[in-house]
Amino acid sequence: MMKKIIICLIVMALVIPCTAPLSALAEDNTIYRTWENLTWSLNYDTGELVIGGSGAFPNITRYVAYYPLNTLIPWYYARESVKTLVIGNEITSVSNYMFSDFDNLTTVYFGSGLNEISVSAFEFCDNIENFYVAEDNQHFTAVNGILYSKDMTSILRYPTARHGGFSIPETVTDIGHNAFD
Repeated sequence: MMKKIIICLIVMALVIPCTAPLSALAEDNTIYRTWENLTWSLNYDTGELVIGGSGAFPNITRYVAYYPLNTLIPWYYARESVKTLVIGNEITSVSNYMFSDFDNLTTVYFGSGLNEISVSAFEFCDNIENFYVAEDNQHFTAVNGILYSKDMTSILRYPTARHGGFSIPETVTDIGHNAFD
């Protein structure tokens, strides 16, 4: 009998915290989670989503036709709360759809280790005002909030919230797929 009571107490101690609302898990209204090789936190007060860990984002492309994004990407449910995105220095690749439909996302920071950004990673993000890239990133750079290849020969992403004229630098020989989408 005592063994059953102890097992029930252990199970309750493990299950009850999992049923608490996510915003109740930290005093500063920040949630902290892991997903495969990534760590992530979202501060609901500031709207800052920080992705850490190392390596590439998981590739979910083959599942998108069968499952909604909110079941594939753990932070997707909170996309309306995200205003700023920070990709850590040890992240190497951002996969397709990871930030699709993030309507309130205005600012994106890329760390030094990033070497690949999938074309549809920021699909339907209509309010991005600026991209920033760590100075020591060897693959990308940002000038005036516009994302370029490091050697400035390719425009990769133009901020979707920008309006008005834009002069393409003379060094640019390639406009990336969906760069102005």
